[in-house]
Amino acid sequence: MKMYQKLNVPELPLIQKELLEYINRYPDDVIDESATSEYCHSVGIKDFPILSGFLLPRLKLPLQYINILIVPPVSNFNIHLDGNNELHQKVVITIPIKNYEESVTHWYDHKDIKEEYIWSKFCANDKPPYNGYTINFIKEEIVLQPIASTTVDKVTLMRADWYHGVENSMNENRIVIVIRCGDTMMDKNVSFEDLMEFRDLI
Repeated sequence: MKMYQKLNVPELPLIQKELLEYINRYPDDVIDESATSEYCHSVGIKDFPILSGFLLPRLKLPLQYINILIVPPVSNFNIHLDGNNELHQKVVITIPIKNYEESVTHWYDHKDIKEEYIWSKFCANDKPPYNGYTINFIKEEIVLQPIASTTVDKVTLMRADWYHGVENSMNENRIVIVIRCGDTMMDKNVSFEDLMEFRDLI
C-alpha cells in the first residue's frame, strides 16, 4: 500500500504565507515555546481564503477540521496511529509551512506492532459526535524499522491509519497543517482518490 503521495501545488507559497501571517497575528495562541513534544492548534477554513480556494473544490469527502501541528526543535513525534484499532483517521492532507526541510516522516508495518507496545491518549476537540479521537502511541523504547519514509516538502496526501512518526532534526519548530476529511465511521480502506481530486497535480 502506498503511504504518501506528493502533489505539485502552484498555490503552496501563497498558502504558506497565509498561514504564517495567521501565526504572526496570534503567536501566543499558536506557539508554545516551553513545549517539549508535539502539539496542535485548531483553525477554521474561513480564515484562509487561498487555502480554501485550492482545497474545497477538490475535496470528495466532507472537511472535518484543520490543525496546525508543531513539532519542537530536535524532537520526535513518536510513532503513533491516528485513531485506535476500531476508529482510524484514514488519510490526511499535510501541508508544509515552515522548518520542514530537515524532518522525516516514517511509516511502520502493523505486523511489527505488538499489543504490549501500545499506549493510548485521547485528543479532545469540539467536533461532534466524538469530540476528539484516540491516538495509539508506541512506547519510546521500542525500536522498529520503517517501511516508507519521506520529507514533507510539498502538499502531501498521507496514510494516517498506518503507524507513523516524525523526526525533526532542526533547531526550530517544524510547522505543518494537517487536514482531516470524511466520516469517522467510514470503512478504513479509504484511498487517496476517495479523498480529493489530485491527478493533475502529480
